[in-house]
Amino acid sequence: MIAPTIDERVSLAIAVRRYLQASDRFQSASKDFDEACHEVRKLASRESRYVVRIDYRHWLLEIDSQGNFEVEEIELL
Repeated sequence: MIAPTIDERVSLAIAVRRYLQASDRFQSASKDFDEACHEVRKLASRESRYVVRIDYRHWLLEIDSQGNFEVEEIELL
């Protein structure tokens, strides 16, 4: 095996650093997502539908008896 050049080693180090930074952001976003889902399930009644206005847009939240939910944007009320 041929030893990598300095440029190749630097490029690899940069790629690994980007990977690690992205992994940290992914873990943080995943935690935020899980916490938000838990909060929605805790606050919303089972088998119900809600219209929520956020940032001048309207969203329909539907939650079933098991706590599974969907959120979709709605154009008009």
